[in-house]
Amino acid sequence: MLLRIFGLKHLSMFHKLVLFCVVLLIFNSSCSNTKSEYPLRMDLSEGWEFSDFQKDSWLKATVPGCVHLDLYNNQMIPHPYSGNNENALQWISSHNWEYQKSFFLDESSLSRNMEIVFEGLDTHANVYLNDSLIFKADNMFRQWRIRVNSFAHPGENVLRILFKPAHIYDSITASTSAYKLPDKRGFSRKAPYQYGWDWGPRLVGCGIWRPVYLEIFDDWKIENIRVQSSLLPSGDAMVIFDVSTHSVTTLEVSLNLEISDLNIHLQKNLKLSDGFQQHRLEISIEKPRLWWPNGMGEANLYQSIIEVSDKSHRQRIITEFGICDIRLINKPDSIGESFYFLVNDKAVFVKGANYIPSDFFSHDLYKIRQNLVSAKLAGMNMLRVWGGAYYEQDEFYRLADSLGIMIWQDFMFACNMYPGDEAFLKNVRQEAIENVKRIRNHPCIALWCGNNEVDEGWKNWGWQKQLSYTKGEEKLIERAYDDIFNNILPGVIKDLDSKRSYWSSSPSIGWGHPESLKSGDSHYWGVWWGEQAFEVYNQKVGRFMSEYGFQGFPVYDFLGSFDSAKPLDLSSTSFKNHQKHSRGFELIRKYMESDFDVPAKNQDYVFVSGILQAEGMRIALEAHRRAMPYCMGTLYWQLNDCWPVISWSSIDYAGNWKPFHYQAKRSFKPTLLSVENPYNSPVVYLIRDDENALEASLELKLIDFNGNLIESHIIGITHKGFGSEKITNNLHTYFRNKIKSNDSFVKMILKKGDKQICSSVTFFARPKELNLSKSEIHSSFKIVGDSCIINLSSHKLIRFVGLSITNASLIFSDNYFDLIPNETRYISFAHQGMKLDEIRRDLKINHLNQIVNP
Repeated sequence: MLLRIFGLKHLSMFHKLVLFCVVLLIFNSSCSNTKSEYPLRMDLSEGWEFSDFQKDSWLKATVPGCVHLDLYNNQMIPHPYSGNNENALQWISSHNWEYQKSFFLDESSLSRNMEIVFEGLDTHANVYLNDSLIFKADNMFRQWRIRVNSFAHPGENVLRILFKPAHIYDSITASTSAYKLPDKRGFSRKAPYQYGWDWGPRLVGCGIWRPVYLEIFDDWKIENIRVQSSLLPSGDAMVIFDVSTHSVTTLEVSLNLEISDLNIHLQKNLKLSDGFQQHRLEISIEKPRLWWPNGMGEANLYQSIIEVSDKSHRQRIITEFGICDIRLINKPDSIGESFYFLVNDKAVFVKGANYIPSDFFSHDLYKIRQNLVSAKLAGMNMLRVWGGAYYEQDEFYRLADSLGIMIWQDFMFACNMYPGDEAFLKNVRQEAIENVKRIRNHPCIALWCGNNEVDEGWKNWGWQKQLSYTKGEEKLIERAYDDIFNNILPGVIKDLDSKRSYWSSSPSIGWGHPESLKSGDSHYWGVWWGEQAFEVYNQKVGRFMSEYGFQGFPVYDFLGSFDSAKPLDLSSTSFKNHQKHSRGFELIRKYMESDFDVPAKNQDYVFVSGILQAEGMRIALEAHRRAMPYCMGTLYWQLNDCWPVISWSSIDYAGNWKPFHYQAKRSFKPTLLSVENPYNSPVVYLIRDDENALEASLELKLIDFNGNLIESHIIGITHKGFGSEKITNNLHTYFRNKIKSNDSFVKMILKKGDKQICSSVTFFARPKELNLSKSEIHSSFKIVGDSCIINLSSHKLIRFVGLSITNASLIFSDNYFDLIPNETRYISFAHQGMKLDEIRRDLKINHLNQIVNP
């Protein structure tokens, strides 16, 4: 009804889901700590100015934000993402930058307790209030909370921040360090990817990157709330609320808990004393609605209201929580060591990807929602927040809670070694404490991981020889590693989030070692980095595949954002600046030559690049699922991009689904028919998430490319449930010598009685070896409510049919699919108000047949 009232009824399910998430997060924000009646919170995000420290002119700044965007918004620099601009903007990281703003206080405020809170400063900064230095920041990932009563005065107050260059700090610190680091960026507690990565630019910035406010309170306030739930053998749940308070005197208050949808109301009188205290409330919930990951059930959430009040003040904090128990099971077995997750005592096969920032600079909530909703629509149940970026903002975790997406949370250490001095370790401990406290109430959190590829780098990447470490230096480096990842971080988890698992380093063993496929989690980069064939994915399957991948171009229409030059030149230096892997173009072409005829036209080359990526990753995704329960998870690299780039992502920077994302959606379906070794000895596996047993029939149809049925067979099959089982012999045994690998395919249809459960198609030769012919695709269109349905058919086989509409970013029900001869394929999408004539005119249909038969 609301969608109709506001004229939004034409939205697609994807955009409705995004809109729902927007409304949900707005509601959550309106109920968050920031809206509590007490303490008083004065927003200090408006009215900032910034300047090069050596200049007198001041320009308008945006907070939260960063210096690069402030310079761009003031038309001082071109956009950093366009062409080669990145290279011309390196001077920014070498300057000091100053930010300032004024705010006003009255006498009554000065008589109360006042704290300035910076949720995030990037990174090395001196902060002044009325020309008095109030603190020095040195960690991008920490909150800074400073009592300012002795620095503030009635009337106008001036807050000033001087940011110093991170890379200069890194160089100075390196010159006095007890040992070299593989990369000097490790001296700063700053997002490592800003220094450049093989999918992102080098744009080392600074700024006030998260909100800033003044908090004013009297004698007490709520400091933190922790919610813990436990499932009892009876099926009920115990929920514990630990309420931390901060008081500057002794007084009596009332503590109240309300969960309205459970009709729970508790009240407790407390006596607060000077300092920090913790107060506990416990409740029991009969037959609770559990939080389940996507595909296992509903992501049920409860809402609690904690209220503390005295005679004069009342503070209310609303917290959403889920009742869920997620455990990592890592124990020795007959093969090595298992690595899988139990959710509410049920094993889950993890399907997902690695997540990087949705934008290099800004923290665009729409992009975050767009990427997470796309993950859910593709059937994912987990994302890994990678350790080379930053701990995501609260809205990210709220959204993951609501969508049923589990989060593997790395601490922010990646591909480097780190200092071990007392100051650095103390800084890291406080960073961990603050972020664990901030994130731990979210039911989506499945695992805390110490780092990304630090252990592997130390043991396998040759740093010892490259940097000529002495034995004494090696011991110091290993001691620092042990202090951070085996003592500090697991200690913080034990103290603050003890029910969740901690994993010290991902991967547990480097991909060059056979043991990496027998124990723990694995990053397998033999394909791409090792230049092995895609088919190697069938053999190189570990217990949990937490990284692997292959690059593909974004959709062609988006490539114009790389460079304003027309026509688009894929060989120009400005275009190549958006490929950050030194051999990226070379490797894409090498793999393409193996499986496809390499097209001469740019647009066709880009199209085939996307298909190549999708086909290669299909082999990996399905090999991992076929290996259940030996393998119990697959997280590919990577879900998304942070700027316009050619990368391993399945969703490009504009939010377009590459062919890979559509393939991931198909390969992640709850019931999947998957063929192993299609070019040699093809056998069919049935993979099911459903834990119930199944008796069904499998129909095998051998069809030629003109749609003629050559032969068919029906096989009775049984499947025990939740797992992968081989359900056929070699397909050649059913059809004897009738399979012509270049001119025929097998369509597989799984049925329960007359009801089709799923279907799939397999080919017996690489795409470049198939005898694909020219053929016309017949199409018709109709509008049904907010959707447009396209009917597509052909008299011949058409491979990899790709649909797009000019100047529209759409998500189709399926895309980049095979069109079976003499069968009609129905594809739907939200028409977003477009008329049928517009759709007919602007719809573009691309496919492999027309590329190989121009």
